[in-house]
Amino acid sequence: KHDAQARKQKVLQDSEEQLRAVLRNMPYPIGIARVRDGTMLYTNLRTREETKAPAQVQGEQRAPDFCVNAQDWWDMVRRALDEGFVRDCEVQMKDYEGRSFWTLISAQPLHFKDEPCVLTSFVNINERKQAEERLQFSASHDVLTGLPNRVMFGERLSQTLAQAQRHH
Repeated sequence: KHDAQARKQKVLQDSEEQLRAVLRNMPYPIGIARVRDGTMLYTNLRTREETKAPAQVQGEQRAPDFCVNAQDWWDMVRRALDEGFVRDCEVQMKDYEGRSFWTLISAQPLHFKDEPCVLTSFVNINERKQAEERLQFSASHDVLTGLPNRVMFGERLSQTLAQAQRHH
């Protein structure tokens, strides 16, 4: 009976270690933050790579501090708690060195270490956002000179005429 109990304990320990290894090495950033104050209780290696945060700040760093606008974090947490999850919420984050980047964050409430928490994962979409900005610029500016083109001129003329009509 003692051998059977020891084998079960060993299988459980091995299973827990395998799960920890999967989470730690997952190719997507994963974090767990406490709901009441946003303190990061867990981050995997990919999260630390994306945010450039050293492992030793885990438990001291707050998730909202990684958002350009901290209110975006709290709004996302509130939505996750109200709706049960959030998928692909566009949030501008900043890394540990202060450089900003755009992400799609997904979040889900869970209990971790006997506390209400939020499990989050994000995808860096900075390159996509930069491509969108380039497309928007090229739609209203001459490719060679960078000067506003006829499309922008027409938009500005319409805005100015509408504004003039409102004031007269």
